Amino acid sequence: MDNKKLRSVKRAEAEGLLEAWRASGEGMKAWCGARGLNWFSLNGYLGWTRRAAALGRPELPALVELALPARTGPASEAVYRVDVGGLVLEVGERFDDETVRRLVMVLASC
Repeated sequence: MDNKKLRSVKRAEAEGLLEAWRASGEGMKAWCGARGLNWFSLNGYLGWTRRAAALGRPELPALVELALPARTGPASEAVYRVDVGGLVLEVGERFDDETVRRLVMVLASC
């Protein structure tokens, strides 16, 4: 079944679904497909829980809101700020995806 037709897993249900999947002994893709769930979505939470456990932080990541600040003129560049547990990452609109990913991982480990 195509993942686009399946329901994404919500944060509030992720832990319970991961426990039920583990107890089933099935492969995640088949287990999710039989329940109309997007396996990629559930697998994302599995990755977060593994990373958090490795870092000694068992909680799921907090969601953050990104807001595009108003531009002050035609030459102004947008600046994005991400607050991760009180630590702020700020990048310009021409940021490098890989660099930002590495920076967020560093902030998340603090």
